[in-house]
Amino acid sequence: MSRFVFLGVALTLLSGVGSPVAAAPRATPVVVDVDAYGADPTGRTDSTPAVTAALRHAKSVDRPVRIVFSKGTY
Repeated sequence: MSRFVFLGVALTLLSGVGSPVAAAPRATPVVVDVDAYGADPTGRTDSTPAVTAALRHAKSVDRPVRIVFSKGTY
């Protein structure tokens, strides 16, 4: 095999062309906002039950999940 053919094959493999992983569409993550479960970003009340509920919901989802905490003290 010549160096040029080897280089072409190597570049094709590295670029991901023809790879099923590269061709697969990315799943849009489900956004789980802890405030929607009753978390208090002011820090005045305990947010543990709300965060726990949000994490349990996130664990039950069969897609990628993004857990969002708004700015504040929990």
